[in-house]
Amino acid sequence: MKKTAGIRIFLLKNAMILFCTMAIACACEAAATPTFTPTVTATLTGTPVVSSVWRVNAGGALYPDSWGNTWSADTNFNSGTAHCVTNTVTNTGDSGLYQCERFGNTFTYAFNVPAGSYQVTLKFAELYQTAAGARVFSVSINGATVLSGYDIFADTGSEYMAVSKVFNNISPVSGLITIQFGPATADNAQVCAIQINPMPSTPTPTPTVTACGTPGITPFIQVNGGAWQPLDSITASIGSNVTLGPQPLTGGSWSWTGPSGFTSSLREISGIPLSSGLNTFTTVFTDGCGSQATMAFKVTAVAAVPAILKETAGCAAGINIDGKMNEDAWASAALNPVSKLCLGTNPNNISGGFKTLWDTDSLYMGLIINDSYLNATQVACNNYNDSSVEIFLDMANDDGSQPYPGSIGDFHFMISYDCLQSCLNASVAIPPGGGGIQYASTYNASGYIMEVRIPWQYLGVNPATGAD
Repeated sequence: MKKTAGIRIFLLKNAMILFCTMAIACACEAAATPTFTPTVTATLTGTPVVSSVWRVNAGGALYPDSWGNTWSADTNFNSGTAHCVTNTVTNTGDSGLYQCERFGNTFTYAFNVPAGSYQVTLKFAELYQTAAGARVFSVSINGATVLSGYDIFADTGSEYMAVSKVFNNISPVSGLITIQFGPATADNAQVCAIQINPMPSTPTPTPTVTACGTPGITPFIQVNGGAWQPLDSITASIGSNVTLGPQPLTGGSWSWTGPSGFTSSLREISGIPLSSGLNTFTTVFTDGCGSQATMAFKVTAVAAVPAILKETAGCAAGINIDGKMNEDAWASAALNPVSKLCLGTNPNNISGGFKTLWDTDSLYMGLIINDSYLNATQVACNNYNDSSVEIFLDMANDDGSQPYPGSIGDFHFMISYDCLQSCLNASVAIPPGGGGIQYASTYNASGYIMEVRIPWQYLGVNPATGAD
């Protein structure tokens, strides 16, 4: 995961049996010419089973369901691997039908059926992956795609939750209904059970019994049309288009309340009203049994960070570079928020801010970063892949009008959260103390504080009071 923070700061898986009797009767009777018994070849070929109803427990054994139907042990497959679990699968009265699966990047099932029109039901439950996007695959029937980019977890909102997909008016090709699972674009394709039966007069899906119990809500937030993030709180710039899209996707009703009298009965709400500061939107999900679950989404709206931040640095006095920021000079300096997500997603809700001070010798920066997942496994100029900060300095004050990198006065510092790795301009490793640069940090389970001192001589400028 790429996590960085910076100044212009960015936080940044048939058998054929031949019975051959060639009995040569050496007729040792009076005839002088032998008589040969004709050769008889009996060819026994397996007759394919043809049925108008098929129920198969993919990857599993014979299973009698709660509706009185019998699902055969896994059969009629080509390729793939069987896998079973013992976990209880919810959203069904037949958990055992969903505890096994056949999986693989690409595998098929083929069923011989009489001519006619059929209804195909595919049953799924996520038995391995624990997040949306971890398993994505397609499904086709007789060569026609019926599911594209299908994600079981994203559909159900949970692992070990049953879901059925029903496809109507399927006609056999050359007496076969062939179902291909895959290819997969993430992990492997899979299926738990397959049912084929003649098309009913009024198409109806195979019943799925909803097991009553305490419902759950899985939070998802999207900002400005970006990636969905599994969060219930987020910080966004005022004017951002924030969408709240909790799951499950089906199986109940939703109600929302929020600031300024906001209400909605949709599951997914977009363009929600945001005022500066904390905005709380509360949703209530009522399942098919009447049970309810409640979740509060918190959206903190802050002023948008300008493309280029201009700040008046405070005066440094008595600063000790120890990663504590406990001097009076830091207390009086303004904290500038770091809230812009430049690339990827922010599943750990990383945030923070920075302060600047100066004296006639050096520029000082203090950074306060909230990050509950700290890692630093890369070295030197690869530390941008870890928990780190990136500091961009434009000492020529050309406001980005010149190309970067390469312009005189451009500096880019990367420093890991533990201050063991650092890099200049994404290419030169900086040893601790190199060029007179000092940095130190303190950290715990919730994040870190970092202090950085860079001599003006290293930056090639001579500061003056009131200078821009």
